[in-house]
Amino acid sequence: MMRVEKPDKRRIIWLDADRFDTKPNKSPWIEMSKVLQAHGFDVTLVTGYEKAPYENEHLDVVSLRVWDIPFIFRIALLIRMLSWVVRNASRDDIIILKPESLLIAPSLKRRGFHKLHLDVRTLPLRALSSFKGKVDHWVFWTFTIGQLRKYASSYSFITERLKSAIEQEFRAVFDDYVIWQSSVNMSVFRSVEAPGRGISRELFTVFYHGSIYGTRGIDKVIEAMSLLSPAYRGHIRFVIVGPDSGKIALQDIVRRHGVADSVTLVGYVPYEDIPNRIAQADCCICPLPDLLEWNVSSPLKVFEYMACEKPVILTPIPAHKDVADGKDFVVWTKGCEASDIREAIEYAFDHRSQLADAARAARDFMRDTYDWTTQGRHFADYLGGRYLREPS
Repeated sequence: MMRVEKPDKRRIIWLDADRFDTKPNKSPWIEMSKVLQAHGFDVTLVTGYEKAPYENEHLDVVSLRVWDIPFIFRIALLIRMLSWVVRNASRDDIIILKPESLLIAPSLKRRGFHKLHLDVRTLPLRALSSFKGKVDHWVFWTFTIGQLRKYASSYSFITERLKSAIEQEFRAVFDDYVIWQSSVNMSVFRSVEAPGRGISRELFTVFYHGSIYGTRGIDKVIEAMSLLSPAYRGHIRFVIVGPDSGKIALQDIVRRHGVADSVTLVGYVPYEDIPNRIAQADCCICPLPDLLEWNVSSPLKVFEYMACEKPVILTPIPAHKDVADGKDFVVWTKGCEASDIREAIEYAFDHRSQLADAARAARDFMRDTYDWTTQGRHFADYLGGRYLREPS
């Protein structure tokens, strides 16, 4: 889909060198684009896809197809993105880059595109041990941030913690920057009565949605289900919603711990349907371990659970403590191991009525602090002030 640019609006070209149609978390691009458009920008997302071009009524998406081959996909997609920008973008457009997109920043500069903004949302996973993982880390992180960040003229980060971690790693100083955190669409994520709610009155449901790779602690929750005391077994289930590509590994973990009867792997669910899945839960969980990449993050999933007025089980990492410390609707684990998570799940089961009552206040807390409108206005004001309309 390609929309005609309105002459009275500034245009943002947002480059995302990923398979957007199967990306488990699309909300930052969708929600931020809506707010930016409400503040006088036209936003076009240029990205790739795996199965089919992504379409959304609120987002102008240009989906580019390349061979989905390891080591080749992202490089080929960046080359196609560069070609698309050169043919379709104006030199006055603001181009938002992710770290991997910095590979084409020198070419963009040489072709007269000077309004380049680098947006960093996360640190790459440090636990990847495969050859491909190490190569990707060096090419799309160490080299791009280390050598090519100077081609951007402005920056944004998801948290101050993330900015500080990058400054320390690369001995850099970012003066011209803005922070915009993960937020939640309060009209999408809200408390609803689920059609299957009766099930969870008989079976206490703990819920998780998002990426399901091993470094996110999902394996520890599965193991915790196998450690439940006899009095709790048969009364609690763990439901996981995440991309189909990660299911096989989790199925092996489920079989190894013998909990196939109490752990349900749903697979991929569209963003718009997630609130209905959350509604069927009694308690939600975010089991992120104590790793630097999670400690500097902004816990979007936690925000979505709070907006739906659900109690949450959280590990005591800085990213969680920063936003939810002292909240009555949160059950804190003592640590990040399976035994710690097992104790928290049993506590949530025993205190489910009190936690459900306390969670009714979670939505007001989210509305006051972590609504997309607030974060989006902040980002829009920064871009509007930083890139005043001027000859390129």
